[in-house]
Amino acid sequence: PLELQTRRAAGEAPDVSVYVNQHPEHADVVEQSFHDSTFSGISFAETHPLAEGASSAPAARRLGNYRLLCKLGQGGMGVVYEAVHAQRGNRVALKMLPMVDGDSLQRFKREFRSLADFNHPQLIGLHTLEEAGSQWFITMELIDGTDFTSYVRLGRTRDSRGKIINPGVLDTDLLRAALPQLVSGVMALHNYRIIHRDLKPSNVMVDRQGRVKLLDFGLVAEMAGLSATVSRGGVGTPAYMAPEQATGKRVTTAADWYGVGAMLYEALSGWPPFQSPKESQNPNLFELLRLKREEDPPSLLGRPDVPDDLGALCMRLLQRGIEERPTAEEIATAVSAQVAPSRKGAEETSRLIHRESQLAALKEA
Repeated sequence: PLELQTRRAAGEAPDVSVYVNQHPEHADVVEQSFHDSTFSGISFAETHPLAEGASSAPAARRLGNYRLLCKLGQGGMGVVYEAVHAQRGNRVALKMLPMVDGDSLQRFKREFRSLADFNHPQLIGLHTLEEAGSQWFITMELIDGTDFTSYVRLGRTRDSRGKIINPGVLDTDLLRAALPQLVSGVMALHNYRIIHRDLKPSNVMVDRQGRVKLLDFGLVAEMAGLSATVSRGGVGTPAYMAPEQATGKRVTTAADWYGVGAMLYEALSGWPPFQSPKESQNPNLFELLRLKREEDPPSLLGRPDVPDDLGALCMRLLQRGIEERPTAEEIATAVSAQVAPSRKGAEETSRLIHRESQLAALKEA
């Protein structure tokens, strides 16, 4: 807890998965420390009785006008709850900033502003950025579904620490329906000049209608310009990050496509790259990062349980060299993805007629 407090006060965003990988024998203690430290600054209030005639109402977590119903997930940049508005009754996903300081608050606001005005069927809809009792939070669309890999691999299960118990069985039809949507969502982000930098199954949800949604933009990096498609690396989730991220180098949109490849690898094989069903063969964090820098993951080519076209695309996406990975257009063609129409504020409005002088003045201003 002291280390978490010190790092957050310094503007860092410690990731629970990094500590669990470093100290697997103390995973429960690590997760509890992250969980407990998340609730600093949250106010607690009494709610209405659960049913008419109840003798007393249980204490329930409440933040501003929202009652927190259950925890949906947690990462280095915040904890997410299912919440309901006390007056309107609508349910939302509520993401809370665990520790407020200048740097973390700036990143939190940037996450909201990066996508608040975007409208795309594969990007989660953000609703409001609010503050209550010095606690900042974002409300967003609540997805009723499951993560990408669990959706395409039937029967997949994990334990409380996230360890894979049963990899499940691949449903190729579901994968072929979901993969083009994932590609379209990533292409939309890049069209908005944004790099996600943390694409992984838990950040890609599929609802009950089979619609894919990208979420958790806490590590997004806006590109400085059309040609300056780079951002500072060294962040992300080790199992899915690109080799250039693992070395802390600057990353391009190719890093996101590597993340798509890592997700596709897990969908096809049941395990993330460089991991295996045998516990003794799974590398620790530092070995995993070394493998990403120096070696390629075991090939899926020629496996009877892996479709040839998807296996070939997956291995191309996981190339260590950025220039060796396929382009967005090649990926979209391979999976028959269509980029849905999207907009951001007034940037996508129709061209004004006979307003050249006024537009020139605005541009100069």
